[in-house]
Amino acid sequence: MIRDLLLIKRNSLPEQAINALLTAMDRLRHHPNYLVFATSNLVKALDSAFMDRIDFKYHVPNPPEKVRYEILRHRYDKIVASHLLELDTEKELFPQWSIMNLNRNPGRDQPSSKLGDIARNAEGLSGRALSRLPWLSLVQHTSGGSPTIEDLLSALEIAVEAEKTVKGIT
Repeated sequence: MIRDLLLIKRNSLPEQAINALLTAMDRLRHHPNYLVFATSNLVKALDSAFMDRIDFKYHVPNPPEKVRYEILRHRYDKIVASHLLELDTEKELFPQWSIMNLNRNPGRDQPSSKLGDIARNAEGLSGRALSRLPWLSLVQHTSGGSPTIEDLLSALEIAVEAEKTVKGIT
């Protein structure tokens, strides 16, 4: 009975998939000029035989504050361009990081300063998570109608905290 269970486990669908992948990778070694890229958020769960077949391994960390700001700024520029916000100004709300950082004054209530503070607080979140949070915050944490930029930034603060809680980031 135990032997039968071991055979079932050994021939399970995930193991068959892993074996097929490993066989395909072994066959590629005989052909020149092939380059295979693979990514994973679950590095610790990767099969050791798979990892042994990889020649170069690179760790790509989560984005630093400047990049987090630029990701959020780019997404908000898209939201502003969609005319979903009630704006009382025609000037650029979110300048590039270098300009915003020069003019940053923590006591001032500027949208760019607030976005910079949110980007700083979003440490530990991936670029993918950051890129979806502005739209999600608009949908989940505003009350409809035409929100103001302040409403949107407040909603983003809530969304960032929620995402950090879900991911166990303190």
